[in-house]
Parts: sequence; structure tokens; C-alpha cells
Amino acid sequence: MTKFLIASHGKLAEGLYDTFVMVMGKNENLSFFGAYTKAEEDMEESVRKYVDGIKEGDELIVLTDVFGGSVNNEFMKYIGRKNFYLVSGVSLPLLIEMVTDSEPDIAKRIQVIT
Repeated sequence: MTKFLIASHGKLAEGLYDTFVMVMGKNENLSFFGAYTKAEEDMEESVRKYVDGIKEGDELIVLTDVFGGSVNNEFMKYIGRKNFYLVSGVSLPLLIEMVTDSEPDIAKRIQVIT
């Protein structure tokens, strides 16, 4: 199963998630992570827990806001992990295309859409 995570600074990821749900409906494979929204939150630990929580055999596509930003850089630590994909520059059209595209080859889907 393919899981999608929108990850950003602040509340952008939550806003994109809410808008996706309003336009496309709820999707159980889509979630969001907003860094720096809680003073006591350790972003590195939160990202590690999320990535480690993905079931064996599932694929994870993380869509981040800014290439080279702290959120993107944190997820880049997992780039070599099997079934892990990282796409930067998330927007609502990109998110909708990525989640609704039926191409089973994730690398091909990313290449065609981006």
C-alpha cells in the first residue's frame, strides 16, 4: 500500500491536507506533518517515529514544501530506505495528481507527474 505524507514548516501541510479532503474526500493513506507548530516537539524524533511506523512492504511518498529546507533535509536522511520517496515543492495540484494517479510504479509516477 502506498502512504502519502505532506510535510512542511508551520501549518501549510495541514492546510493542504484539509483542502485535499474538501475537494477529493477523505483518504486514509494521506496524512500531514507540520514542523515547528509545538515548542516542545523534536522534529528529528517525530520524523523518525513516523518513518519507522510504516509497515513492512508499504511505500511512503513524502511531499515537502521547500527543497533544502529543514523539513526536507530531515526526511532526506531516509532517502536510501527501501520504498521511501521524497518529493519537494508540494502544491495542491501536485498532491492531487500524486494521490489519485493509478500508475503502480511509484518511481515512474513521480517522474511523470513532476
